[in-house]
Amino acid sequence: MVARVHVMVIGVLLSFVVCLSPAINQLVSSQGVPSPLVIPNPIPQPGAWFGYWVSTGDLNHDGVSDLVVGAYFADVAGQRDAGRVDVFLGGSNFTGSVAVSYHAPTPQAGGEFGVGVAIGDVNGDGFADLIVGSEGAQVGALEGGRVFVYFGGPTLPDAIPDLILQAPQPQDKAEFGRRVALGDINGDGAMDILVGAHLADVGGQRDAGEVDVFLGGRTIDAIADAQLRATTPQANALFGFSVVAGDINADGFDDITVGALLTDVAELTDAGRAEVFFGGASLPRTSALTLEAPNPQAGARFGFPVDVGDVNGDGVTDLLIGAYFTNVGNRLNAGKAFIYLGGRSFHSIPDYELASPQPRMGARFGYSFAVGDVIGDRRPDLVVGSDLANLGPLLANAGEAVIYDGGVPFDGASAGPLQAPEPQRGGSYGFRLAVADLNDDGRRDLIVTAIGTAVNSQREAGAVFVYLSRSSR
Repeated sequence: MVARVHVMVIGVLLSFVVCLSPAINQLVSSQGVPSPLVIPNPIPQPGAWFGYWVSTGDLNHDGVSDLVVGAYFADVAGQRDAGRVDVFLGGSNFTGSVAVSYHAPTPQAGGEFGVGVAIGDVNGDGFADLIVGSEGAQVGALEGGRVFVYFGGPTLPDAIPDLILQAPQPQDKAEFGRRVALGDINGDGAMDILVGAHLADVGGQRDAGEVDVFLGGRTIDAIADAQLRATTPQANALFGFSVVAGDINADGFDDITVGALLTDVAELTDAGRAEVFFGGASLPRTSALTLEAPNPQAGARFGFPVDVGDVNGDGVTDLLIGAYFTNVGNRLNAGKAFIYLGGRSFHSIPDYELASPQPRMGARFGYSFAVGDVIGDRRPDLVVGSDLANLGPLLANAGEAVIYDGGVPFDGASAGPLQAPEPQRGGSYGFRLAVADLNDDGRRDLIVTAIGTAVNSQREAGAVFVYLSRSSR
């Protein structure tokens, strides 16, 4: 097979001057930034980190996407760091008011409910279900972690989980549930649940990590159907710290990509790696491809995050991988993002390598991704988070997101930064990103979280910024 040769390195140190398209300029220029709808933590608590995870989907079956936000360090019923998930219903009058909140049936101190959140139909009844990770939940005498599954219906799921998942062989502090993802791996029409346990010991390798797969469908149960591990498990590699599913080889089955961001590559400590498990009628047991940065760097942490989306608009899902501590020129830990275009010839060589148009030391460019038409030109756009970007002497780690105009061909050259309307020191704007039509106008809205935002003087309570399409057109 002949490898693609159109790899592009975009946004390097000499490329500060970029040409913004009019649509991007409307969204990100200092003259025309729309006022986002700001959703502060509904129950402000210091260090709650509201916005640590976000997911979107139609939970109340009204045909409009809803927004679900995790605050996994929230205190609940006097239990410190028990964790909470808030649901904001979409609709033409979307106001960002919380409709309902979920927590573990018996909140536990350190349970960290809401550290991972996903929405999708896992029991095959046509209704979206809510899946919530709780990495610190007690399993017997162990802090083994659990995942709570709330089956959907014509209305919002009730507060009692219908299914509780745990690791086949629970391990203390393995953090099972820190990552949850959905995808139809075996092609039966139901979403399967993928759960990362990145601190699980594997074959004597401490904290090597693993991912458990629970098949969806009418007969979904709490028994794992497959367990995925690195081809060569390494101690402290954190395999499963990131996981995503999507059909990147265009064969009709969703594929699984698992990041192991602290894998040593050759002699390079914590360079990072990701492994791809191709879906099929039978569940995959071993990886088909191993992915690494073309020029690995020690400490780059390639493999977090992993995400999917159709960046170039060709109808095929592409793979996105961050390496948020990659050095860019003399800017240490500035971060990079790598794009692997999907297709029948999917392979291990990235097609595009992105750096911020203005690389900043320690900015963590590539820490989050979202794909969707947020600028209204009927082409997909790529949004990349850089949540620790310094925006000035008094705005260390305020954060920003960078928007790339997508489409065929994707060139990555039209980019612009988006920042909080009132940036805060340590705000971590851009920590998580999502794209969905929350106000039911047929156009995509951009969702940006900032877990370090102070709310009512409560430091790191967290906030979510929603750029509604009606405000940006």
